[in-house]
Amino acid sequence: MLRFRLPGGEKPLHKLAGPLYRDPAPAVLDLVDPAEVAGVHIGRAHPPLAADFTTPLLDMLAGMPKSGLEGFLQPFGGADTEPRLEFLQPHVKGRIPVVFIHGLASDEGTWFDMINDLRACPFFQRYFEPWVYHYPTGASFLPASAVLRQSLARVVKELDPDGTDPCLQNLVLIGHSMGGLHAKLQVVASGNHFWNALATVPFEQVRMPQQVRQTIRPALFFQPAPFVKRVVFIATPHQGSSLASLGVARLASLTVQRPPELTAIHHMLVAANPGAFRPEFEQNLPTTVQLLRPNSPLLKVAFELQPPCWVSLHSVVGVVHHSVTGERTDCVVPESSARYPGVVSELDVRASHTKIHHHLETVVEIERILRQHLLETGLGDHGKAPG
Repeated sequence: MLRFRLPGGEKPLHKLAGPLYRDPAPAVLDLVDPAEVAGVHIGRAHPPLAADFTTPLLDMLAGMPKSGLEGFLQPFGGADTEPRLEFLQPHVKGRIPVVFIHGLASDEGTWFDMINDLRACPFFQRYFEPWVYHYPTGASFLPASAVLRQSLARVVKELDPDGTDPCLQNLVLIGHSMGGLHAKLQVVASGNHFWNALATVPFEQVRMPQQVRQTIRPALFFQPAPFVKRVVFIATPHQGSSLASLGVARLASLTVQRPPELTAIHHMLVAANPGAFRPEFEQNLPTTVQLLRPNSPLLKVAFELQPPCWVSLHSVVGVVHHSVTGERTDCVVPESSARYPGVVSELDVRASHTKIHHHLETVVEIERILRQHLLETGLGDHGKAPG
């Protein structure tokens, strides 16, 4: 912002001195962050500040490795495929984080269209900020959810150590496809259900080194994150997809490179505890494709777990085509699987699975849900709908 000194207000002697009095610096250049400042003062005027939020996203996208497919086939290939929670801008106190979680064989760049559209809404820029979760989609499902759970808890604790910031106690999670399953596992209590789907004996009775026990426990036993208050499912396969049972999907599942250390732990557990594990787990470590099969025991457990009453759920369902049985589908997830009981809103969108979260109707629905979130939490100005 280039500011020039406005004429007027000089004292009589200064007027008499004229040019001799004037400041030799003709203007002052202020650097303003448009993510924090919406308008500037120029005299009595208060014009809005021009801003370009698209170019930074495009620059990030151009510099990102093409890790979607790599993260599926080689989930432990290096730093680019390590799970991590990312900020697109420094956290600003007074803004509610919206965490975007991508789906299978994808990465966080898939959200940039929606984030760009939401940033064009003044109310989103004022009250919300986007976070994205990057994870290797070919890795084991439960550990990836555990990393997200631990990352969210750590970041919220660092930003709000006393737990008194209402914005950081009212997070919103938005998940596309398998990302919706990860989002759900942030707001449910596992009990012993996941462990019982893998084993026939209690967890504490299984012989394993203490370090291994401490490593796998967070993935199987957890409580809902108390600071997450709303979850949006977009084309989420709550009851799986029949495509995951097809030969192509099985072949893709076989090509996933399992890390040697996890494979060694699996072999050690099975060898040290004969008969303690169910046949599916004894054979190999389940991949994400196996998880998404309609008959998957782990998927059945995830579907039956219910979030607490303080969490609001929403669904966006793709219905662009009909399957051979006549059921509507987004070409990947059938309508019956994408619907979840107990949601407070549900929107059908005529879009395919890979395009539904880019669709304008979906963006408008997310905007509506976020406005509703402000009203219900009372975090908007005086509890009124933001403009």
